[in-house]
Amino acid sequence: MEERILTIKDDLIAETLELLRKANRKVVKLIDDYKPVLHGERLMTDGELAAVLRVSPRALRDYRNDGILPYIRMKGNILYKESDIEKVLKTHEHKEI
Repeated sequence: MEERILTIKDDLIAETLELLRKANRKVVKLIDDYKPVLHGERLMTDGELAAVLRVSPRALRDYRNDGILPYIRMKGNILYKESDIEKVLKTHEHKEI
């Protein structure tokens, strides 16, 4: 079998580079368009926070009921400020909840 060296002029390489350029443009646009919702603050839903913390929604409810997690209730939806969650995690670092 004959070995072949691919160069930037080969179709496969050119197509791959173009796909990478398109992906890069999309990522840059996502980053540029990202605007936190409330005064520069990102809000997380119950589902998002449960996934990030790797806990069940019931555990989040227990943390709320125990006064551990600050939250916002809006029309039946529970929202958490990302900065509040970071503070709670710092406060409970190396401690058992």
